Amino acid sequence: MRQRVVIAGLLATLGWLACSGCAVVRRRNDRPTNEQVEQRHRLSQQAQQAIDARDLPRAEVLLGHLLSEAPNLAEAHHRLAGVYASADRLGDAEAAEMRALEIDPDYVDALSGLGLVRVRAGRYREALGPLDQAIDLEPRRATAQAARGRALEALGRTEDALAAYFRALELDPNDPVTLLRVATIQLQRQQADQALARLDMVIERLPDDPEARFRRGQAYLALKQYPEALADLALAAEKLPARPDVLYTLALAHEGQDNRPGALRIAERALRLAPESTDVRVLTERLRR
Repeated sequence: MRQRVVIAGLLATLGWLACSGCAVVRRRNDRPTNEQVEQRHRLSQQAQQAIDARDLPRAEVLLGHLLSEAPNLAEAHHRLAGVYASADRLGDAEAAEMRALEIDPDYVDALSGLGLVRVRAGRYREALGPLDQAIDLEPRRATAQAARGRALEALGRTEDALAAYFRALELDPNDPVTLLRVATIQLQRQQADQALARLDMVIERLPDDPEARFRRGQAYLALKQYPEALADLALAAEKLPARPDVLYTLALAHEGQDNRPGALRIAERALRLAPESTDVRVLTERLRR
C-alpha cells in the first residue's frame, strides 16, 4: 500500500494529479468565447477538486466533459493521463499523453508523463526517448531525471542510472523515491554506510514504508547492528509477508543475534515461498543442523 502512496506522490510531482494555475488551461489554436472560457474553467476546477479528493471516476467524467468542449486542450489530456495512471490503466494513460503531445509536441509535462508510464509498464528503452526530450527542453526537471534513472537502472546501466539519480537529487535533495533507489544500488555495492545515511532520510519522510524499512534493515545487518536490523526487518516482514527476500534477511538478523530457533522458523517460511532459492535453502539447512 505504501508503494502506491509513493507512486501517487511521484505522479503529483509530475503534474498529473496536481494542477497549479488551473484557471489558465493550456491550449493551442483555440479561440473560445468568454462563456466557453468560464465553462472550461469551472470544469477544470471541479476536475481538480475530484482529483484532490481521490475521486478518480468523477475526475475522469469531468475531464471528459472538458475535452468534449475543447478537444485540443493538451493539459486536459495530460491530466486525464494522470487519472488513468493512478488507476493502473497504463494503456489509456499512454494514449492520453500521446494525444497531448500531438497537440503540443514540446509539452514537457506530457513528455515526462509518457516516460513514466512506460517505466511503470516495464518498457524501459521506449521510456528513454520522451524522457530525454523532456530533459533537453527543461534540464532542471527532477522527476524526468529520476524516471530516466529508473529506466537506465532496469536496463542494467547502473553508472548512468546513478548519474541521473544524482542530477535529480541536486534539484530535489529530499525526494524519497530517488533516495531509496540510490541507497538500493549502494547496498548492492556493499556501501552500507552511505546507503544508511540516505535511508534515514527516506524513513524520516516515510516512516512506515516497508521497502525503505527493508533496505535499512539490510544496511544495519551489513554493519552487524542486529537490534536495529531486527526492528526494521520485523516491520517490513509484517507489511510484506509474501516477500521471501525480506524473510530471508530477517532470518539472518535473528541468526546474528544467536536466536537460531526464531531464525529457523522464519527461514522455513521463506523456503515455502521460494523453494528454488539456493540462498534460502542453504540458510535453512544450516540452521537445522
